[in-house]
Amino acid sequence: MECYRHKKVETNVRCGKCDKPICPKCMIPGPAGMRCPDCASLRSTALYQIHPARLALAAVVGLVVGIFGAFACSMLSYWVIFAGPIFGGVEAQAILWASGRKRGPMLEVIGIGSIIIGYIITMLPSILLMFNPPAATTPGIDPGMAWGIARIVWHLVGAGLAISACYGRLKYM
Repeated sequence: MECYRHKKVETNVRCGKCDKPICPKCMIPGPAGMRCPDCASLRSTALYQIHPARLALAAVVGLVVGIFGAFACSMLSYWVIFAGPIFGGVEAQAILWASGRKRGPMLEVIGIGSIIIGYIITMLPSILLMFNPPAATTPGIDPGMAWGIARIVWHLVGAGLAISACYGRLKYM
């Protein structure tokens, strides 16, 4: 039998999905044996085809959850170590729900972008406090600058933990 794409190449292997004969050049490892290039393409699966309206809804839901979640995490200071991954998981679940349980790189970008935008919005008061502190009563270390830096560090820790949890949930689960 000859390969369906390369007519002069003899083969004894068939695609595990469509049963077409394939040669070693055409073989792509799949979940249940070798696949032909047509069947191995992930673009053809409905899981990765997201309707634009669902994508827009996922972006809006992700942004709302991202802003509220970042605001909630900003109130927790060092407890954000525990709350950040929970926030990232909730963000991913909200985006998956809004997209109709679809997957794909666009949803990962929406999830990560929503968390980043939420944290930027909640970090603005800390940044403004850092560069425009209230009148200092004692000379020396400016309490506004120290307080602003400490809050920004916890914001960044929370954002990193939330982003890693959200990305892992959207990509692998």
